[in-house]
Amino acid sequence: MRQVAVGDAILLHQQDGSTTLSLIMNILSSTQVQLIYPNETDSYFDAATAPIYQRGTHPGQWEPTDEAVSDTVRRRREGVQMSAHPAAQALHFILTVKLPPDSEEVFSKIGRIYAEKALKSPFYEVLHREGPSNNDDYFYNLLMMGVQEGLRSTLYFLQRFLSLTEVVKVNGAAIIADVKPSRAGTLGINPGVLNAEYEGFILLSRATLDRLTFFLKYYFQVKNNDPNFDHFIQKLKKEYKDDKRVQNLLTVLNRHYSYIGNQFAGHQGKSERNRLAHEEYIGFTWPNIRYSSGGVVHVAFVYGENLQADATEELVGRFNALKLFVIDVLHGFFSE
Repeated sequence: MRQVAVGDAILLHQQDGSTTLSLIMNILSSTQVQLIYPNETDSYFDAATAPIYQRGTHPGQWEPTDEAVSDTVRRRREGVQMSAHPAAQALHFILTVKLPPDSEEVFSKIGRIYAEKALKSPFYEVLHREGPSNNDDYFYNLLMMGVQEGLRSTLYFLQRFLSLTEVVKVNGAAIIADVKPSRAGTLGINPGVLNAEYEGFILLSRATLDRLTFFLKYYFQVKNNDPNFDHFIQKLKKEYKDDKRVQNLLTVLNRHYSYIGNQFAGHQGKSERNRLAHEEYIGFTWPNIRYSSGGVVHVAFVYGENLQADATEELVGRFNALKLFVIDVLHGFFSE
């Protein structure tokens, strides 16, 4: 039996006796493959949902072909082969940050609403409004490329921080096992990389919130430079008090008020993010590598001189709070 490879052209037999030229996107066995049509501009392929075709000569089945292909098909085949190359798959794994399922679900739902241009959806309303702020594509990208990617970048910095703390624990435990210190203390190693990941996490967390605010401001056509979500919602409360979407957002804000308050205020009335971005290094959250005489090593954020918080628990909790707030806001805003 003739062997085939990803990217090979095949003939797919149709009910009327004709054949359609297709490309192999995925090989499941010597007789079962998944296909992609070479003239389609959409490169998206989902192996979990794409149909499976059986090798044969009956309608709905496929067989190899030596038929000459056009330049368009050839370029498409090269693209398929490049994407299926093991090195490309390795790069894809390295360069992809997968959001948690609940986040993926809400952004996928909104993507479907946008694609369908559903009547009464925010995208439909923006597209059909008169005057400025009526670009529904731009509005969509503010969410998908702004908010979603901000959340993804925040998660990346969190994952980096968590990965590094595990390295610290393993190597720190080896030191403690060899030296056997008589009392607890710190390793005395400058945790500069940990601090860089922490700062990246804080800045992208706030950037995600600011992008979410800007996305909503585009819909309500609020034109000011204040990124404070609370200020924005209070402005809407005065000017759109009977709007159903505003009422939903107010309900969400009330549920997450303590979280939002901490993001926009804090030490002497200044938020952690604003101090990092505009003023100073925040020494009171220095990631400190600590150990006990029993050999336990952990990374802690030191707040002041006495109060400590486990760094991994602290940042995981902050990310979950951000994620749940974004999901809640989007559900409230897009609900009918």
